[in-house]
Amino acid sequence: MLLSRIVLLPCLVTNFRSRTSDGSLIIRFMLMSADFNPSDERPTQATCKVGECSTPFRWMVKQRQWRDGMGVVHLLKEVIQKLQPKPTHVVLNCGFWGHLTSSGLHNLFAAGAEIQKADGIRFVWKTMTHLSPKQSGKHPELQEITDMQKKLARQHGWEVFDAYSVTHTYPEDYFYDGVHMRDKGTTNLNSRFLQALLKSLQ
Repeated sequence: MLLSRIVLLPCLVTNFRSRTSDGSLIIRFMLMSADFNPSDERPTQATCKVGECSTPFRWMVKQRQWRDGMGVVHLLKEVIQKLQPKPTHVVLNCGFWGHLTSSGLHNLFAAGAEIQKADGIRFVWKTMTHLSPKQSGKHPELQEITDMQKKLARQHGWEVFDAYSVTHTYPEDYFYDGVHMRDKGTTNLNSRFLQALLKSLQ
């Protein structure tokens, strides 16, 4: 029996925005944090509900300059690499709402290559998904961004799952707002991702 342990991570934990009563825009940067030790993954608050666990956390990664990729690099080296049992695969993706700079991508892909060489963990870059047919013409730059990311990832020895190409032909009713998918869209994409992953293990 083939056993794999896969860790799925967003490439970025980006900012979220809110407005004060006078309409001023506030930008706050999210944190990556958790209630477990990487070496044993035992929660400190096993009875808390998802989204309701409170501080103090066992670890926290701040991302004040998230486009340089160093927050995610820190997460890989200080948390993911120390997980026990060790992951077989780490899958990172980047969505529509933000992209790392070229140097940030180099930082991320180089760190993954270094970890893969040391520990044998396989890294997979999952591109952003395509926009719906009605929205895709509004952002022609996304193809170039996606192609650049794929090229850099492969240059650093990463595997690539090209979700952008896979979802290029998805019909409008697979989306509910032009960007985010309905269940039938995500189910189809996840199935194709799983097939690609299983094929890579053969």
